[in-house]
Amino acid sequence: MRQTNRTMTRREGLVQVYTGEGQGVTLAVAGRALRSVGQGFRACVIQFVEGCSESRGLKTALANQPSITVQEFGRSTALAPDAVEAGDLKRAQQALDGASSAAGGEYDLVIMDQVILALHWNLIQLPDLLSVLRRRHRNVELISTGCCAPPALIAAASL
Repeated sequence: MRQTNRTMTRREGLVQVYTGEGQGVTLAVAGRALRSVGQGFRACVIQFVEGCSESRGLKTALANQPSITVQEFGRSTALAPDAVEAGDLKRAQQALDGASSAAGGEYDLVIMDQVILALHWNLIQLPDLLSVLRRRHRNVELISTGCCAPPALIAAASL
């Protein structure tokens, strides 16, 4: 019988930042999510920018995993920094609220996919993101992904 995450020995979760150009970031978090559920943990992926190919690939790769929840908040069409609309700002805030809720302890791993890109495009603000990192349940592993991570976010990370 497989143990569930609630009966396993819990350790303090880390705050991680996966940043850079290219698809290695997405592949790394997909692997991290699969490894986590393979150990009996529950994972949640919050997608801030849905239209990019990397995010679609992550959703597809994790779609049939019963212990992984994928929540999409970004628009389904491509988003560019010069085409941000009020609805994009609202969805980004909903994604941040969703990540904060998921990091409250319901999940063992929360991946904020493309949150750094949302930050770079001013869809969300750095103090609000840092607040989510600080308020997470101490056992929740929290990963932020996307290009252009600001130094303050990197400084707030464990890894």
